[in-house]
Amino acid sequence: MNTNQLDQIKELQKKLHFAETRNIRLEAELKKYQQQSNLNKYVQFFNRYQKLLRALLKENKMSFIILLFLCENMDKRNTFHITQKDLAKIFNVGERHVRQSIDLLKSHKIINVKKDGTTNYYIVNSNIAWKGSLENKRNSLFKVNPILLDLEVEKGYKKIIKVTVK
Repeated sequence: MNTNQLDQIKELQKKLHFAETRNIRLEAELKKYQQQSNLNKYVQFFNRYQKLLRALLKENKMSFIILLFLCENMDKRNTFHITQKDLAKIFNVGERHVRQSIDLLKSHKIINVKKDGTTNYYIVNSNIAWKGSLENKRNSLFKVNPILLDLEVEKGYKKIIKVTVK
């Protein structure tokens, strides 16, 4: 072999080594992403407050829709930032309607809102819903007992359930 061929072989070996190293790094990054994304695939709604969520849906559907949107998009500390104007655009409703729906969620301590200029940071009550592992729930920024809504319709359900289960 001549020196030109040896140089080409060395160059190809360098490229192969670089590609293998990069591939290993990419595989590691992919594995890390997959582990992280598994936590973001689920939101846990706690049974204790299912009745509250049903009552919210019955009383104000937009509040319920906004809550589900926040839960879908919140980070591992149950926070999500967005303007009310953007929420209005997303759901094709007026800003006033969004504001009233958010006020209902706040008044029942389902969410908490922190302002930063025109952007709001919405924090979902971790007693109602949690995203991520339960071990990290202690890092929650908002964990209080919500104020329950009363559903007259559901008062008879327990009697029906008891009779049906027997």
